[in-house]
Amino acid sequence: METITYKLNIATEQPFYEELSDFSSTVLEERTERTLHYIKDFIAAQSKDTTRTFDEHYLEYLTLGVLLNKYSSNAMSSTGLGMAFLNILYKGRSRYKVLKPAIDKLRGVLSTILLNRTFNRVKIDSYSRLNHFIKWLDATGEFSEETLRLKCWQSYLIRLPMEEQCKILENASLEASDFEVAAKANLGKFTENVKSFRQNHLQEHKFKENYIFCGRHEVEYHLNMFGAEILNRALKPVFQKTSKKVILLPTCMSNPSDGKCKARVKGSKMVCTGCSPECNINIKRWEYSTEDTEVVLIPHSSDFTRFLKYWKNQETTGLIGVACVLNLLKGGYEMQKLNIPSQCVFLDYCGCKKHWHKNGIPTDISEEQLQRVVG
Repeated sequence: METITYKLNIATEQPFYEELSDFSSTVLEERTERTLHYIKDFIAAQSKDTTRTFDEHYLEYLTLGVLLNKYSSNAMSSTGLGMAFLNILYKGRSRYKVLKPAIDKLRGVLSTILLNRTFNRVKIDSYSRLNHFIKWLDATGEFSEETLRLKCWQSYLIRLPMEEQCKILENASLEASDFEVAAKANLGKFTENVKSFRQNHLQEHKFKENYIFCGRHEVEYHLNMFGAEILNRALKPVFQKTSKKVILLPTCMSNPSDGKCKARVKGSKMVCTGCSPECNINIKRWEYSTEDTEVVLIPHSSDFTRFLKYWKNQETTGLIGVACVLNLLKGGYEMQKLNIPSQCVFLDYCGCKKHWHKNGIPTDISEEQLQRVVG
């Protein structure tokens, strides 16, 4: 199978999910005292009780550092007016479905021109510069769930002296740098093609709305792997209490014999009709369709939140979200926000026609991991 950016089902001494679990535990054990202090202080300063775990707040802080390290120059080289206009366009694509194709074309051109400049290397070391940075993240349309959490840190920083703001942001950057080195050493074998894709194929996406998404850095793959593991650990106790499990499979897993997926919308769900015995989705449907387990197809990620509202605020059904590495954590955050018991499983590799391959490569998941999660 062609490897585009990442591949989890390679032959290694330790399978990916075991490697990820061990690596994640090591990262949590080796956090510095300064980092732990900042997170404890952040939690204590919250005006209302947070339901998120300490490790989830650490993930937010680590995310802040990773994004600062990779995109601060882009953000500080972008104008406020350009970012505001792109933010309006991003919101408009969801509000006006008929205009979405045209809006996305315009966003692709403008985001490539306005958001990818790197001439200004001003250090982000204060609330005001962080505010500009978060506006840049919002303008890309790729970090919607992350910015919701980073805005809480932004609110925390504004209460502190300028010197303390600088120390907290600088420490986040250092924490992220250490994470990047450790992740490369432990998880890099699964993401060896990210660098070559960025060098050899990213230009094919220039002036398209997915240019920033497809150009994500290798450490962002590792951060999403680590983040999904942290989120799974936090949500697992509630998920295990549910009496029914729904497996959400992305349409990029389909492999219909005539090239066209015949899934149908039934109520608020999209279901497989079993048109092709070789299709990965149909195979999973036969394996997991029982009284207590159901297989449902996931629409495109832009409609994911609206699709999830069917299961909002309930305790009896657990959702198992399946997606590629760069989309899975965001989906997990969305399920958590809607108070849905959930767990996440990665696609073993990416291959969708929209982002990664001109003809599309049918994707698949680890059968062993899916069985483990379903229980």
